[in-house]
Amino acid sequence: MSDETETVVPKVRRKPGRKPKLRRDPDPAPIDGDYQNDQITNKQPGWDYGLVSPRLRGRYIAQGWQVERYGPDCARPLWDYGEHKDGDEVREMNGQLTLMKIPTERRERITQRERQWHTDAKAALKRTAEATGGKFNQFRGVNF
Repeated sequence: MSDETETVVPKVRRKPGRKPKLRRDPDPAPIDGDYQNDQITNKQPGWDYGLVSPRLRGRYIAQGWQVERYGPDCARPLWDYGEHKDGDEVREMNGQLTLMKIPTERRERITQRERQWHTDAKAALKRTAEATGGKFNQFRGVNF
């Protein structure tokens, strides 16, 4: 007799004619905000908007995003209490996030450039792995 033992896995029984239950995932939602309250009203066509944290503000400005300022026709967060003067930065109700905007065409170019950079970096890692005898795993990088 061998040292290996077999484990018996019981079969899952279903009633005949019944389809397996499908998993129902919720709609995508932002991971760092409130999906229902973090919405922008009075948007101008041709512009994309975002609520930006102070930590990422410099990066967004470097990419060409502009700070939205209060005025008669400015875009506003859904929760806007109206405690502001014209020319002030538009902020979310808790004052932590700044409303910024960028032309849609420019944002699409930035997104395309970032995707191309990631594709090129992934291809370079794969070439490096194959040249050195390692294995490339898209989730963990190069394994030797």
